[in-house]
Amino acid sequence: MIEISNNNKESVDDEQQKSRRFKEELARYYSEHSEHGKDSFKCPIISGRELDLYKLFTEVTNRGGFQVVSDTKQWKDVVSTLDLPSSCTSASFTVRNHYSRYLLSLVNQDSM
Repeated sequence: MIEISNNNKESVDDEQQKSRRFKEELARYYSEHSEHGKDSFKCPIISGRELDLYKLFTEVTNRGGFQVVSDTKQWKDVVSTLDLPSSCTSASFTVRNHYSRYLLSLVNQDSM
């Protein structure tokens, strides 16, 4: 049996809360900026798993943003942090497209 110290458990719980709040804010953003209302946002699924958009957002941001990650071909490195199954052979392409579709407009709006 693997034991997790309280610090690690709190860290995991904190990340899960941040991820949940981020997803809620993203859904709110899309409901306010969509002609289809709040049902228009659905979190993307890759290989049967919901993509953690918060983790994706923080990984790309920490690496300098979408353009830097794309220009320096770091999408494979970003994907490796997302705990996706190895059976997803087009993960870099798929994750980049999901970032572009779900997060890029949000980032661009914040910078205006």
